[in-house]
Amino acid sequence: AKVAGERVSVLLEDPQSGGPELSSKSVVATHVQSVMATPIIGPRGLLGIIYADRFDAIERFDADDLDLLNAVSVHMGIAINTVINYERLQRQAQARSSFERFLPRQVVDQILRSPDEVRLGGVRQKVTALFADIRNFTTLSETSTPELIVNLLNQYFSMVSEIIFKHSGTLDKYIGDGLMALFGAPYASELDAIKAVRAAVEMQRAMVTFNERMRADNLPPIQIGIGVNTGPAIVGYIGSESRLDYTAIGDTVNTAARLESLAQPSQIVISENTMQSLDETFRVRSLGTERLKGKHVNLRILEVVWQ
Repeated sequence: AKVAGERVSVLLEDPQSGGPELSSKSVVATHVQSVMATPIIGPRGLLGIIYADRFDAIERFDADDLDLLNAVSVHMGIAINTVINYERLQRQAQARSSFERFLPRQVVDQILRSPDEVRLGGVRQKVTALFADIRNFTTLSETSTPELIVNLLNQYFSMVSEIIFKHSGTLDKYIGDGLMALFGAPYASELDAIKAVRAAVEMQRAMVTFNERMRADNLPPIQIGIGVNTGPAIVGYIGSESRLDYTAIGDTVNTAARLESLAQPSQIVISENTMQSLDETFRVRSLGTERLKGKHVNLRILEVVWQ
């Protein structure tokens, strides 16, 4: 108790007469003649105790023996702490590898730094949602082998995911041959809409090179339509206690999905809300107004000219 409570080494050269504060009943009952114990201490506290005793009344432990035991306990503490740190780093590396497939680095850092704060619930904040979908994918699937489709999708998703991360977006989810990305989550800024549209433009331009590579590999070229909308949404960890997804829900996200469904192959369709957040570096063309599914009023929509 003294070693554990006070984190000090103890040497009892005659525990039979050491007094109740130092000698336990078991030591007295077994006629132990000398005892020594040292704490194994790590950065976060007590890791364990090394205990040794002797029954020989002549060969008893002395101060030199205690020094040796202290040295052993120090090295053991270092070894145990090294193993603990290695396992912790391994777990963090595995977690980071999994999270970074979908989340930007700042979100991953937040999760690993404060895992206890990852819980159900969200906050209301302004975000820009981006949806992208491959056009004529059903026809492509009917005329191509499953192996070819999987190969094509893997290459496509790898390319566009890197573009989303490059512009500080969060890859929310893959939806069949489509995807959803968020800009402004978890940290909102005045540049979120600009980053989202820049990502959309880069995605469409990257498709030109992507399709050249597809043709060279005797794979069919593909085209994507993109929809972007800006507005308030509930952003956070949504799901159940056993499975959480970092996502956004609300009319802003639904409208972005509707805009994507209106986009023609190689087209970027944005809402007026998103357009108002852009700067003069973007060229846009009005597409008039559209009554979106589930909406009671017409919405002004625009096309981003990227070619």
